[in-house]
Amino acid sequence: DSNAELTINNEKFKLQKKNLEIALEYLINRYPGQYLWTDAICIKQNDDDERVSQFPRMKEIYTKTDKCVVWLGECPRGSRVDRALPQLSGLLQRLQRYPPHLGINEASFRQYGIPVPTSDEWEGLGDLMENEWFTRVWTFQESVLPKTLEILCGNHVISTDHIGQLAGIITAMPESGGLQFMADAVLNRTAKIKVGLTRVNTVAASRRQRSDLIPTQYTFLDLVVNSTTWGVTK
Repeated sequence: DSNAELTINNEKFKLQKKNLEIALEYLINRYPGQYLWTDAICIKQNDDDERVSQFPRMKEIYTKTDKCVVWLGECPRGSRVDRALPQLSGLLQRLQRYPPHLGINEASFRQYGIPVPTSDEWEGLGDLMENEWFTRVWTFQESVLPKTLEILCGNHVISTDHIGQLAGIITAMPESGGLQFMADAVLNRTAKIKVGLTRVNTVAASRRQRSDLIPTQYTFLDLVVNSTTWGVTK
């Protein structure tokens, strides 16, 4: 729990969650003077009537926003995620030259100059994909409907283009030669990694689809249909 307080319209507001307190510190420093909207503050969480009345407006809110910032939490310095994220671009460039039918195979990876599955790049990617944001279905609309999407993990800005392309390449690899091999190499986290990458791939495809539609034509049902391949949580 958080003990921090904000002053909003000359009234004190107590933050309920420590993660929100940390996120606001990062965001206020990153976007000084900008208006920020978060449901945990802008919707009264202890008022069921207000929460019910605001739910139908989520599509309108996310569609009209200039930018949605996804906060994945802090990224401890020296952690595997911290070491892996700066390497994401280079990993993607190597994988784009790699024949996908070879799957995630250590010998083939070495031949094409790609880090082996037990390297920091893959271990860090596995840790990143275990973040609950990658399985919560309610966060899908916030990643698809806004005009611009930015993903933050601590001080790291994760390129949505890079992570989307990486997800497309990995999920297209054959199950037996690719993700199945990761079961032993990445501590049996294959399922979680696949769910996370599948979600990223779906978000990228849905954002492309959204760009071809008038925003009002893109319904929450579309989002639910697009998310049916995930192993999702609330």
